[in-house]
Amino acid sequence: MEATHFYIILLNKLCDKNKKNHIILNSDTINTVNIKLLKKYNIRTVQLSLDGIKENHNYIRGKDNYDLTIYREGKIVIKK
Repeated sequence: MEATHFYIILLNKLCDKNKKNHIILNSDTINTVNIKLLKKYNIRTVQLSLDGIKENHNYIRGKDNYDLTIYREGKIVIKK
Protein backbone atom coordinates (compact mmCIF):
# COMPACT_ATOMS: atom_id res chain seq x y z
CA MET A 1 0.00 0.00 0.00
CA GLU A 2 1.32 3.42 -0.93
CA ALA A 3 2.23 5.58 2.09
CA THR A 4 -0.06 8.46 1.04
CA HIS A 5 -3.06 6.12 0.70
CA PHE A 6 -2.24 4.66 4.11
CA TYR A 7 -2.10 8.16 5.62
CA ILE A 8 -5.54 9.01 4.25
CA ILE A 9 -7.10 5.86 5.73
CA LEU A 10 -5.34 6.33 9.07
CA LEU A 11 -6.13 10.03 9.37
CA ASN A 12 -9.79 9.55 8.42
CA LYS A 13 -10.23 6.94 11.15
CA LEU A 14 -8.19 8.48 13.94
CA CYS A 15 -8.22 12.24 13.66
CA ASP A 16 -10.81 14.72 14.73
CA LYS A 17 -10.38 17.83 12.58
CA ASN A 18 -11.70 19.97 15.44
CA LYS A 19 -8.96 18.89 17.86
CA LYS A 20 -5.19 19.25 17.94
CA ASN A 21 -3.79 15.91 16.82
CA HIS A 22 -0.29 14.45 17.24
CA ILE A 23 1.46 11.67 15.30
CA ILE A 24 4.72 9.70 15.37
CA LEU A 25 6.18 8.83 11.96
CA ASN A 26 9.10 7.21 10.26
CA SER A 27 10.81 10.01 8.35
CA ASP A 28 11.01 7.90 5.18
CA THR A 29 7.30 8.59 4.59
CA ILE A 30 7.58 12.37 4.82
CA ASN A 31 7.01 14.18 1.53
CA THR A 32 5.13 17.27 0.35
CA VAL A 33 1.89 15.41 -0.29
CA ASN A 34 1.88 13.81 3.15
CA ILE A 35 2.74 17.10 4.85
CA LYS A 36 -0.33 18.64 3.19
CA LEU A 37 -2.43 15.75 4.53
CA LEU A 38 -1.07 16.26 8.04
CA LYS A 39 -1.99 19.93 7.80
CA LYS A 40 -5.49 19.11 6.49
CA TYR A 41 -6.13 16.85 9.49
CA ASN A 42 -4.90 19.44 11.97
CA ILE A 43 -1.82 17.47 13.02
CA ARG A 44 -0.06 19.92 15.33
CA THR A 45 2.92 17.81 16.36
CA VAL A 46 4.99 15.40 14.27
CA GLN A 47 7.56 13.25 16.06
CA LEU A 48 10.09 11.44 13.88
CA SER A 49 11.60 8.22 15.14
CA LEU A 50 15.27 7.29 15.29
CA ASP A 51 16.55 3.76 15.73
CA GLY A 52 19.17 4.54 18.36
CA ILE A 53 22.53 6.20 17.87
CA LYS A 54 23.73 7.17 14.39
CA GLU A 55 25.57 3.91 13.69
CA ASN A 56 22.62 1.73 14.75
CA HIS A 57 20.09 3.82 12.87
CA ASN A 58 22.14 3.70 9.65
CA TYR A 59 22.64 -0.05 10.03
CA ILE A 60 18.88 -0.58 10.21
CA ARG A 61 17.66 2.14 7.78
CA GLY A 62 20.59 2.49 5.39
CA LYS A 63 23.67 4.64 4.83
CA ASP A 64 23.27 8.32 5.77
CA ASN A 65 19.61 7.85 6.79
CA TYR A 66 20.33 9.23 10.28
CA ASP A 67 21.56 12.54 8.85
CA LEU A 68 18.63 12.67 6.45
CA THR A 69 16.19 12.11 9.32
CA ILE A 70 17.80 14.88 11.37
CA TYR A 71 17.71 17.17 8.32
CA ARG A 72 14.01 16.41 7.75
CA GLU A 73 13.22 16.95 11.41
CA GLY A 74 14.73 20.41 11.21
CA LYS A 75 12.84 21.28 8.03
CA ILE A 76 9.35 20.02 8.88
CA VAL A 77 7.26 22.88 10.13
CA ILE A 78 3.53 22.65 9.62
CA LYS A 79 2.03 26.11 9.64
CA LYS A 80 -1.67 26.87 9.72
